[in-house]
Amino acid sequence: MKLKSKSKVQPRTKAKSVRLASGLLSATLLLSTVGPTIGFAAGSAAPATASITVANNKSGVKDTVTVTNLLAGDIVYVYNAATAGTLMGSGTVAEGSTEAIVEVDQVGSAAGTVYVTVKSGPDGEESIRIIKAYDSENSVAPLASAITITNEKTGSDDTVKVTGLGTGDVVTVYGSVIDSGTVADGETEVTVSKADMLSAKGGTAQISVTRFNKLESNRVSKTYASEPTSTAVAASTINIANNKTGVADKVIVTGLVAGDVVNVYKLATGGEVIGTAIVAADETTATITIDQLTTTAGSVYVSVKSTDKLESGRTLKAYDAEISTAPLATSITVNNDSMGKADTVKVIGLVTGDVVNVYDMATGGSVLETTTVAEGATEATISKVDFLKVTGGVAYVTVTKENKLESTRTAKTYVTEPVSVAPVAANITASNNKVGVADKVIVTGLVAGDVVNVYKVATGGVAIGTATVAADETSATVTIDQLTATAGSVYVSVKSTDKLESVRTVKAYDAEITAAPLATTITVTNGETGKADTVKVTGLVAGDIVNVYGVAMGGTALESATVKANETEVTISNIDMLVAKGGTAYVTVTKANKLESTRTAKTYVTEPVSVAPVAANITASNNKVGVADKVIVTGLVAGDVVNVYKLATGGEVIGTATVAADATSATVTIDQLTATAGSVYVSVKSTDKLESVRTVKAYDAEITVAPVATTITVINDGTGNADTVKVTGLVAGDIVNVYDVATGGTALETATVAESATEVTVSKVDLLKAAGGTAYVTVTKANKLESTRTAKTYVTEPVSVAPVAANITASNNKVGVADKVIVTGLVVGDVVNVYKLATGGEVIGTATVAADATSATVTIDQLTATAGSV
Repeated sequence: MKLKSKSKVQPRTKAKSVRLASGLLSATLLLSTVGPTIGFAAGSAAPATASITVANNKSGVKDTVTVTNLLAGDIVYVYNAATAGTLMGSGTVAEGSTEAIVEVDQVGSAAGTVYVTVKSGPDGEESIRIIKAYDSENSVAPLASAITITNEKTGSDDTVKVTGLGTGDVVTVYGSVIDSGTVADGETEVTVSKADMLSAKGGTAQISVTRFNKLESNRVSKTYASEPTSTAVAASTINIANNKTGVADKVIVTGLVAGDVVNVYKLATGGEVIGTAIVAADETTATITIDQLTTTAGSVYVSVKSTDKLESGRTLKAYDAEISTAPLATSITVNNDSMGKADTVKVIGLVTGDVVNVYDMATGGSVLETTTVAEGATEATISKVDFLKVTGGVAYVTVTKENKLESTRTAKTYVTEPVSVAPVAANITASNNKVGVADKVIVTGLVAGDVVNVYKVATGGVAIGTATVAADETSATVTIDQLTATAGSVYVSVKSTDKLESVRTVKAYDAEITAAPLATTITVTNGETGKADTVKVTGLVAGDIVNVYGVAMGGTALESATVKANETEVTISNIDMLVAKGGTAYVTVTKANKLESTRTAKTYVTEPVSVAPVAANITASNNKVGVADKVIVTGLVAGDVVNVYKLATGGEVIGTATVAADATSATVTIDQLTATAGSVYVSVKSTDKLESVRTVKAYDAEITVAPVATTITVINDGTGNADTVKVTGLVAGDIVNVYDVATGGTALETATVAESATEVTVSKVDLLKAAGGTAYVTVTKANKLESTRTAKTYVTEPVSVAPVAANITASNNKVGVADKVIVTGLVVGDVVNVYKLATGGEVIGTATVAADATSATVTIDQLTATAGSV
């Protein structure tokens, strides 16, 4: 880099102090960077973006680029690109000025950017280019938020106000008509005003702005509301009278003001007015008369147009049909009084002049009675003696309103005249006695004069018996020759004075035969032999007779008893009345004037039974032939008899024993159970008790159980040392034999389990094979045969560690020189043998490791002439 001889950093006027300081700073920084011996000319300062203004005017008006905050003599250049490109124009700051204006024929019709530089005087260096954006030739459209529209009533000025403008800006409004306004000098807003400029019903206006030397902007849409609209009437202020044919219909609207025009339509929108009226001066109501709405129910739509306002929206209002609305059943009360008194029908929710008719059928027929609602009243009551049916029914009621047709008939059921209270089933007693004794129905809780009727059926039929409650009485007894032999029901009614007969109350009665006692009311106790057995029955009454039988049918009573006065139970007691081993008692009850009941079966348990022995307390020893077998039972008491059977039930005793005085066990001796394993069944019979059930107890075969292989441990020690066979899980006296064959042969060695011990070890020098094999072990328990033999394999005696191939050197020398096999990694005394075969065969050479040596050399006359292996 080479600097020009003349620096541009020189003192200037006071007005240029800012640029001088900046230039000095730049020069100082640059000089300090390149070193004190190098000089250069300073570049011109670039203009700030904010000091550049681009005016992109419409075609025919030159565009301008204005740059401020400059010094006289500064030259401004305008380019169309950031580098290179075309110089679009230039301008020089005049003496005494701080800005330069560069005129350009056309920067572009659309928005874009220019690039601006400054050169300080003709000898300065041009600054870097600064980018500056400019708008298109079109004016910027106004923001919708800057537009305010007021849509006044017809005939008045509508206004469109736009803010955020500049002097001379022209605002154009496109509405129902087009109008415009220009921003005055020094103003930032304008209001366009013209009568009926906008649509009365509201809509959207299009607004544009045309700025000085600019084309008109795009149009901005701005919605506006309708002109002032009349307030719609509330449905509650509309009253519609849809009268019958021949009487004009009316729509009355309240809550209005003088001059309001009320229109009535058949449709929610569109359609023609079917009636109209204007509210008179000093009035708040309008009445619209319409020849005919419809005969059926329907709706009209009502609007209001107030002075200087648009017509309101239409309000829906329903109207009734020409026929009167039928009364609700809930608004009707019917009172059916007793014979000879006035019955009444009362209807509420009415208005003055409403006519009420009562009929006795749903359609047709004649009016039974009628009445009209009095002035100021809201209800009406029709009253007439015996107007309604005695047994109750349905009254049909209509309402006819003024200028309306009669309504449909509303059905209202009503109850009968006062009816006697039916007797409570709990107050009725029906006694169905055996043949020869009259049956009776007794009813309590009555009053003098009540008539009681008894029927065989729930409705209809003829009374089979009747009775009247006497003076000062509260019950009546109806006597009937015969109801039925079996159980059944009667139907009982009461007719009180001046009342209808009550409904009938059903009452069941028993058969002539006494009801059998429930099994749950019978308790049977089967006492010990020689003592009283008892049968107790509850839920009885005095005089009931209880019989006990031993069979379900036939036979004679074992015993009988009668329930005493004021008692509700009885106990039959007799010594040994029942079966000792338990069974079933059959019990009957015979009530007064009844036949004996059927028999109720009640099972009962045996007399006291001895407790069966626990299997854990039984020991069964099945000994070898020649030694008697034994069954020992513990946990007993003196006098208990122990029986042993071969079967679970039945069969004969194969052995018995009695527990001696002061003893708690018994031993039953049996010549021979079986040679193989099996089971016995053991019972106990205690004093004054039945023999217990039998308890099963398994026993082993006569041959001893063979030892489990896991209980045998075999150690095959080195030659000359004792080999051992240890067996666990034994008892004192058990004999262990060790064999070397599975069958036959003689025991190699034997041992007996010592007192209190549970294991034994058979030990003998070289008892087992040095190379390993199988030992066969038996156990013989006291009084048992020897067990089968259990096989237990065992390993060889300790074996020397084979030499590693890497420690063996085999030298196969030529004929005449002995061959050698040298083995290293040995210890003193190790004997090395060399064979021609992997197994078997003869040693072809041997050597022993000498004292203090770790190797041995085996010398062999001749291995082979060819390669081979040892």
